[in-house]
Amino acid sequence: MNATRNQGAVTRSEQDPGGNPRQPPLAGDAAQLIGLDEQPLHRLIEATAESTLHCVTFTSAPAATNFLRTAARLGRDVKVRAALKSTVLAAAVGPVAAGPLLRADIPVAQPDRHRLGALVNEVVRRLPTHRSPTA
Repeated sequence: MNATRNQGAVTRSEQDPGGNPRQPPLAGDAAQLIGLDEQPLHRLIEATAESTLHCVTFTSAPAATNFLRTAARLGRDVKVRAALKSTVLAAAVGPVAAGPLLRADIPVAQPDRHRLGALVNEVVRRLPTHRSPTA
């Protein structure tokens, strides 16, 4: 498909794998406009910042990016990054999902096989030797 913008179509890079136009990520006010509840994410960020959990898992790069961006928007990025570098284990299903975290210099546990079950096994294997959060 070699469509151009002036013909009312979108280029291949602006399409999702199904050929549909990509939607911009939702954040802040836009998320509220459509009724997206960000409170669970905010609670996860707060628990990570305060090291009241043992592990955070990521199954996609957009999820990891949104986690880090929302932490920054909430002013919790410094504490979140510090926790993920020490007491809270960051785990991702594979190198693509881990990418945003690795670019932020956050160590990430990854399974050899990039599957959800393998991620769970990796977390179970790593948690006993990982530093415990301060409850």
